[in-house]
Amino acid sequence: MNKITFHCRTISPMFLSGPDTDEAELRAPSIKGALRFWARAISLGWPYDKQGDESHKRLLKQDESLFGGVTEAHGRSLVELSVRCGEIAQYPATLLHLDEGGKYLFYSLVAKGYQVERKYIAEDFPFAVVLRSKEEGALRKAAAAFWVLAHFGALGTRARRGAGAFRVVKTDGDALPEALRFKPNAELGAFLKKSIAVVHDIFQVSEDSLRSENYSTLGNAYLSSEAFPSWDKALDAIGSIMLKHRKAIPNKDRSRRKFTMETLNQKAAFGLPISVRDDNSVNFQETENEKYSRRASPVSITLLKHKNQFHWMVTKLEGRLIPEGVGFEFHSKNPKATCEKDHFWTEAELALLNSFFEKLKLKSVPIKTLIR
Repeated sequence: MNKITFHCRTISPMFLSGPDTDEAELRAPSIKGALRFWARAISLGWPYDKQGDESHKRLLKQDESLFGGVTEAHGRSLVELSVRCGEIAQYPATLLHLDEGGKYLFYSLVAKGYQVERKYIAEDFPFAVVLRSKEEGALRKAAAAFWVLAHFGALGTRARRGAGAFRVVKTDGDALPEALRFKPNAELGAFLKKSIAVVHDIFQVSEDSLRSENYSTLGNAYLSSEAFPSWDKALDAIGSIMLKHRKAIPNKDRSRRKFTMETLNQKAAFGLPISVRDDNSVNFQETENEKYSRRASPVSITLLKHKNQFHWMVTKLEGRLIPEGVGFEFHSKNPKATCEKDHFWTEAELALLNSFFEKLKLKSVPIKTLIR
């Protein structure tokens, strides 16, 4: 049995739990679920046959052949995953040490007075993830997916907003692909660019690979040019950029407001639902055939640690924002509203999202992950 052990440490608070959401817990199923997502995000060819025809069933077949599934043919995973860690201290902390940008990114974890309702795993907590497989090729792909998870992703609630970031401090096992490194021995940006090319090779992704619009795939990323002395300072920096970009500007003259009810489809490009203060939320319209409850954000924010300093990194996840034939709506319950209260859109307006990434380019080093 081939085995690789990743010795990890958390970078930012990790809000990960099991069935008992009151207790913080590191769970193998949660980590395997994240591996599934990032493996799909990097393996562009999984849904396609040799003729270029796309099939969701083909994507599931590739996924289940590596990580297991519920069908008889792929019930058992080629890759086994286990987690080792010591006792987890439970921190129902207040997070008052976070500045405005950090509080903005962690808003769903924060109640009145900014008191965290859920317990979390503290920063710099050590844990190990062990991958085992009889098939070396499957283990190579799982290790490559773990590399992408560790550098572009995170674990738990608000994983796309800076929570749950972690790093690999040591690896054990002879089955790790020789060219795949988890500790930068050079400038961080160059390390990321070189390593993602190795991941592409392992998943056989090339310039000829097709890219599906029906699920999220890894897009280009932006690594902060500035290094910060602590994780919370890095979090506040990127949170402040997003907050300022998306914040409404009150004005008695409705025509001069940055956002109105009519333009909420701009914010929809960052994911659904959208919370509206003291009002209903913006979310998918319910249909008879299919119901959508949310659309995860295509903006993935994580934190990286390098030479005892911290960087934020923002990745754009490519893919169709709103499923074809499905709309989203907002029905205001505000009695003071002087305009139309019911609004419906068939697609998100991308101008706000695109200008956000343009703004990031001024403060970052681009990490090109797109093959073309």
